[in-house]
Amino acid sequence: MKKNVLTSIVSIISYLLALVPLVTLAISWSSIPAVVPVHIGFDGKIDRWGSKWELIIVAVIIAVLFISIVTALRLSFLSNNKKTVHVSKKGWSKGVFSAYLSFILMEIIVDVLLIIFFGTVHANPVSMNRIISSGAGVILIIFGNIAPLLSIPSWFGLHFPKLRSQAKAESFVSQSAGFSALFFGIICIVLSFIVPLQYCGIIAFLCYVLSFILIMILWLVALRTMHDD
Repeated sequence: MKKNVLTSIVSIISYLLALVPLVTLAISWSSIPAVVPVHIGFDGKIDRWGSKWELIIVAVIIAVLFISIVTALRLSFLSNNKKTVHVSKKGWSKGVFSAYLSFILMEIIVDVLLIIFFGTVHANPVSMNRIISSGAGVILIIFGNIAPLLSIPSWFGLHFPKLRSQAKAESFVSQSAGFSALFFGIICIVLSFIVPLQYCGIIAFLCYVLSFILIMILWLVALRTMHDD
């Protein structure tokens, strides 16, 4: 019952976060110039300008996408389809709840980026590369802090074979995954303000890949060396 209430709460939060882009755009609309930057190249420079009405299309697409994902998660939780996923009802609920938390992190970072863009485009339309790269690092740091609380098989739909039957190994991987995400998140933020502008996206991508690889290595080590008494 408690898990149902928590899932309903995070579901409502997710729906509200999905509407933030539209609300932010509406609030900032009067101060946004008629012509705005609508695309930034990998070199950190604006390579296309367009009408501010194009921002409405972007905000609507993001809102619809977020609402669709939240609805899919909600239906998945309500259906509790154990025919395709062989886990207990408790495990299924925990998995969906973990997926909600991970998705909320993505919503927050996207909303923050849009708030910054909509709120400052009238003043100084600068490149968002460093902000996006450092924002990616923030996601890793937040995930690193909640990873030990999440259900291992639910991470973004990934399943770790045999890990659920080994409590010690699962706990070790959860803790280690938190450390890995936290470590590479800090590196990502620091490098975002050091490396040349055109490499910010590459740095963020590499930090995510290396963090994932480290988790996989720790998972293999845990399966081979850690066993329940």
